[in-house]
Amino acid sequence: MENRKTNWWQIILVLLIGAGAIDGFMWYLYNTYVPLYLQGGNPLFQADVVGFGLTPKSVGFILVLDNIIAFILAPIIGAWSDGYRGKFGRRMPFVVATVPVAAAALAVVPFIYKAITPASSGRLDLLLPLFIPFLLVLLFVLVPLGVARTPIDALVFDLAPSKDRTKARSLGIILATLLSIGLGIVGSILYDMNLILPYLLSLVVTVVLVVIGIFAIKERKGNEIGDEERATNETNEVGLKRTIAVVRSFPAENKRSILFMTINIFLGMFGFSLIQAFISSYNMTVMGASEAAAGLPFLVAGGTVMVFAFPAALLANRIGRKRIMIIGCIGWAVVALLIFLVNSKALFIPLMILTAIFYSLWFVNSFVTLIDSAPDDKTIGTMTALTAMANMAGMSVGPALVGILIEAAGYQYSMIFLAQVVVVLLALLAIIPIKRGEIREAK
Repeated sequence: MENRKTNWWQIILVLLIGAGAIDGFMWYLYNTYVPLYLQGGNPLFQADVVGFGLTPKSVGFILVLDNIIAFILAPIIGAWSDGYRGKFGRRMPFVVATVPVAAAALAVVPFIYKAITPASSGRLDLLLPLFIPFLLVLLFVLVPLGVARTPIDALVFDLAPSKDRTKARSLGIILATLLSIGLGIVGSILYDMNLILPYLLSLVVTVVLVVIGIFAIKERKGNEIGDEERATNETNEVGLKRTIAVVRSFPAENKRSILFMTINIFLGMFGFSLIQAFISSYNMTVMGASEAAAGLPFLVAGGTVMVFAFPAALLANRIGRKRIMIIGCIGWAVVALLIFLVNSKALFIPLMILTAIFYSLWFVNSFVTLIDSAPDDKTIGTMTALTAMANMAGMSVGPALVGILIEAAGYQYSMIFLAQVVVVLLALLAIIPIKRGEIREAK
């Protein structure tokens, strides 16, 4: 890779679309309210909210649809964008064609939900005329976002050399969290006024950011990609087969580190997915929070990750990514165990803050460690797809399995923290054999 100056303004614009509009706005609304809409009306779901009356097990399987879709699409889109030679760039065309569609579909969700009456709440047999369109609209959210995710992440790594990738990732986390907090505060106010309003706000902000990105983000065009990189990316394999073929061509030490780092990301995102999918349910059923405040612990934790994201990047640059991830996993597991054992309303938020601090040490460094476990930057799209696959696999398995566990335990949502302890300790073990993934020298 050539020694080039990092264009931080373009990276920020890409991050505003990916980490801001998608993660900060759309996924916040989806993960906070869709689980409540699906479970509302179930007599065993102890929260005052109408809905379709599904069980945690059923909700867990529905909530992993986005991750299953992304898992399937990531290697296909990653390889496609690596080899795409459009005159408008090789990543942005995928973003422009998909993100506004997802934002528009998400804005339809509350219109369907508002049609559920208190009399029909929890009666899925009566609500099928609403439930089927509800699921179809969710697919129009999930499929476009599944297509957009890998090109957005790959574009960030295209623009940032190895020495700046951890900082770029921490910046993305900061931007996503700022927008999540902003939406959480403004959205809660708007939600109390009319639940449709925060979804419309998300749509407007997303479309505006994409339009700005069209004119301001300048990536390499097809004729600017060197012959060596072009040859590397143009293979006959597609999808997962191509990803495996690329990794198999790497030296043995790189392959070993990629394997264990993939396992680590799978397990870490398994643990995170439990908070993302069930924290609002835990907060309402165990802590007695209102529907509008259900996502508050997630916002507090997100704010903490934002504060510690950049320090985590700087610490990794100083003492190494692997060491920081080990510290993060140990602390994360210990605090999750304390939440499970103490189960205190007074200590819940302080312990969530501690969880987020240790989680940020792992999260900021994990994805870039996998990216830089490759010997060079010629296959960034494919390597980004591999991180997405590990991410989405963990995010898929987590809610599905733990949803079954919660139901078997008599709707004890505190089980999400016990499950976290187990998978995070396994993630810690997966870090130990890793030998690659630190900052690569520019060539």
